[in-house]
Parts: sequence; structure tokens; C-alpha cells
Amino acid sequence: MKKQIFILLAIMVIAIGAYAQVTLQSFQIGPNYLQGTSLKVPNINVSTPFKFNITVSRGVNSGGGSVAGNCTIKLYYTENQSSDSNIPDDPSSLVLLTKNITSSEYDSYNRAVLTDLDASLPANKQYGKILIRIEFLDNQNINRISYSTTRNGIYIVPIQPPGGIDPTHLAKMQAMGFATEYIANFNSSYYLVEGDILINKSSLSVSNPVYALNNDKEHNVNIWVKSVVSANSTWDNAILLAIGAWNANPNSDIKLHLVRQYGTLDTQPPYDIVIDSDQGLLGHDQVKAVEYPIGNGKTGGFIMANLDYNFTSADEAVNNMIHAIGHSLSFKHRYLEFSIMKWTSLANFSNSFGSFPNQIDSPVINAMYPVNPNSVIIPYISGIANLSHGSEQSYDMSYYVPGVTYSWSATAGSGAAPDFSWATQVRLPEVFFDSGNYQLQCTISSGKYTTPITVTKNIIVQ
Repeated sequence: MKKQIFILLAIMVIAIGAYAQVTLQSFQIGPNYLQGTSLKVPNINVSTPFKFNITVSRGVNSGGGSVAGNCTIKLYYTENQSSDSNIPDDPSSLVLLTKNITSSEYDSYNRAVLTDLDASLPANKQYGKILIRIEFLDNQNINRISYSTTRNGIYIVPIQPPGGIDPTHLAKMQAMGFATEYIANFNSSYYLVEGDILINKSSLSVSNPVYALNNDKEHNVNIWVKSVVSANSTWDNAILLAIGAWNANPNSDIKLHLVRQYGTLDTQPPYDIVIDSDQGLLGHDQVKAVEYPIGNGKTGGFIMANLDYNFTSADEAVNNMIHAIGHSLSFKHRYLEFSIMKWTSLANFSNSFGSFPNQIDSPVINAMYPVNPNSVIIPYISGIANLSHGSEQSYDMSYYVPGVTYSWSATAGSGAAPDFSWATQVRLPEVFFDSGNYQLQCTISSGKYTTPITVTKNIIVQ
């Protein structure tokens, strides 16, 4: 069956008049919803959801200060082919979204960048165009209206869906916002979507799914790195730095914990996400594959790391792990060059907006997981709890934040307690205990949370 497609091209608008306060700089629909410059409508009988981004800039007054910049953006569908000024009164016109932009949404460059806005084209629309209308007052208090530019109409071309996929599952994944032409069977349990996202097939029948991480653990997430991955220095370093980058975000409540397993005497650490080798399942050019949350309010359960992947730099490895953790926390791909969640390769990722999370990603992350300064951190100390006398052992505090000082100490139930006052890092390296019973402690008392964090571990040395 042929598929209906909408053409749109709405890139640049120049505001009316020299005194206009606000200019619509760009309007872009996410590429996975497009074929060329056309909006894909795979089923004319149902509505078609899509996401789009807009950027507006505000002017500067004669004194050098910024104008208020308040305006209203309206996204229109219309079959009107005459003057754009007639669109609001045309019976074929529909407002798909109204967004009020206030001065607080502008950055230091006098730009308001709004990303991943949700819209939906209604069913049974076979011809027309989509455009943006911007309404504002200029500095002479005159109401101004500008439109984006569009051209052409609907193309009708066949779009072949991927074969071997349950049509019900395909429709569900499309409704979730995934690009349906980039879906393949990974194995009997998972679909591989958009190159690195694994969707559990059974999760597609979950009623009223909750994909964002809920707050039953106050957003504490334990990440267990299997020994085969931690033995790879590139991946091991990337995981630590990625966890630190997420934790350092001052405006997000996500608290990632790196938990490790040492030796054969230790019990399996508590974990929400396990990072393991791909065991040869990924192609040579696939960096990783990540389980997307299954809809139960918890993270995706695993990240598969391709230990044979040839990174171009250490930064590429770190960026890929930040990206992978993002998928585990329910963030999808974004279609912005400077987003860490961008779909395209991170090999030459240039974060010109600053370190993660930058001004592109921060609003999305912080809106989903806003910080609570009184939130409880639930840490863990990795390391063997039962030691033989004479052995040395390293211990790791799970909650890693760059620049924070860690205070290590030990108390003795029997034996002499060692002095660890010299230890100020997240790892207590290669320490020695005499025979006896001990309680190891680690405390951090700085950072975005107001309550000091102390974690203990009981150690028996025979």
C-alpha cells in the first residue's frame, strides 16, 4: 500500500520590520519522521506523531540590553495555498501546537532553543503543508506576525516496512517515537532499533507503561560492571568518567553508583544495570547496544559493550557510555548536532556548548529528573568482605563525583584499626588489615546534596 507523505521545508524566517523583537531562526522536524523534506505518514487512517525543534532570537534595544522576548509560537497544518495571512481563518487549517516563550527561556546569546516538542498530524490529511506562525509585540508595541516559508505539497511514495516484524509491534514502536525503517530482529526476545536500542518484545504489550525511572529508590541506580569489561582499560575508564559526568549535573537527581565484584568470596553486588561484553553479537562497527526500559518504572537492565570496537579517542568512549546510560534512563535519540543523545556517530562529537550536560541536553534531563537537595543517596562499598591475613585489597565507594573529597576510616571490633586518613579518593587502594573484625567507612560531605553521605562495610580477616 502506498504511503502518504507531507512535504515541508521550514528553515528560516526573517521577522517583519527593523524593530521586531523576536526572530524565528529555525524550525526543524526530527529526521526520523522525514523522508527527504517530507513528513512520513505511514497510515493515513490514524494520527501521525512527530517531534520538532525551534529556535528564536530576541533583539537588543538601543541601550544594549535585551528586549523581553515574549512571544507565541503556533504550529499549523493547512491546505491553504494562497496567502499565509488567511491561514487562521481557512477552514482547512488546524493548530497542532501552541507554545508560549518567555524571557526566562533565552540563553546568554539571546536565543531560546526548544527541542523535542511533541505534535501530531490528525488522521485523513492527504494534502497540505505545515508551518510555524510567530506572534509578538515589537518595541513600538505593535503586534507583529511572521510565518515560516514552505513549498510544494504531499508526495505519495511507497515506504516499505521492515520484514519479519509483528505489525502490532511495529505500530507500537512507531507510536513510541522510534524510526520504523531502522528496526530489525536482534534475537527472539529483542528488536534492535535505531542502531543501538534494544526493545524487549514482551514489553510492547505492557498496559500503561512507565518508561521514566520512578522514585522508589530516590533515583539511585547501581551499575555493575562485569570483570571482562573492567579488564578493558578503555571501557573501564569510560564507564567511571561517564558515571561521574551524570552525577556532577547540579540540576538532576539521577544518582549513579558503580558497583564491582572482587574475587570469588564476594557476593553478587546489588545492581539495576549490568554492563557486560557483547559476546560477539555486535558487528565490528557497532559500539554498544542498550536495553530500553520495559515500562515498569525501572531502568533498562543491561548495556552490551563491544570490547573489540576501535575507538578514535578516549573521549569517544566516554561519550558513548554517557549516551548508553541515557538510553537506560529512557532518553531516546535526539536530532541535534550538539546533543550527547544524537543519533549519528559520536566519533567526531564536538560539544561546543560545554561539557555534559550542555544547554541542549540539560533542560530535557532536568525536567524529567529534577534535583532534590534533600534526596537520599544509597551508596555501596565494593570489595571482598572476607579476607585472609596478609592479603591486600582495594575498595571502591560507589558514588563517584569529580572533585569531591572522600574520607576513609576504619573501626575495629578486634585487632588494630588501620589509619586511612591519607585516603581522599573514591578508591581505597591495596590496603592491609591484621586479623580481626572491622567496619570500613567512607564519607563525602560536599556536593549538591545537603546531607553527608556515609557508607560502611563489615570486614572479617582470618
